[in-house]
Amino acid sequence: MGFNLFSTLIRPGKKAKPGDLFELLVHKIEQFAPKEHGTEREIHYYNYRMATRYRKPLEELLENILKYRQSHTDPIHTAELFFSLKSFYDTSDHLTTEEALKDRNLAIKFLRLLLLFYNFKEESTETMRNRIIEGLKE
Repeated sequence: MGFNLFSTLIRPGKKAKPGDLFELLVHKIEQFAPKEHGTEREIHYYNYRMATRYRKPLEELLENILKYRQSHTDPIHTAELFFSLKSFYDTSDHLTTEEALKDRNLAIKFLRLLLLFYNFKEESTETMRNRIIEGLKE
């Protein structure tokens, strides 16, 4: 039995405090999210809970991921998920709505989010942008 003493990765649910919203969200998401992407979710999302700056935007993002687990392809819900992701990555709110929609890196991160949490593969960033714009109009 070996332990990696130098690992900074904290597994969700291991040190949950009673009433910890973050741990509750992670537990509920892990019940429906694709198992094959569990490690990637831990590395790219759950580990940010340690940084105070990202804690609140991450909790909001996870709440939306949980809330829209059945309807993540709906344009309105897609837009809300996208802007939750934007808030998480752009904590200083430097990007305007137009800039966020044109930002290629943010679009790729959003497509990755859909894959990691819903196992949903979008055809292209342009298709995703069109769905978000459609959701903003409604």
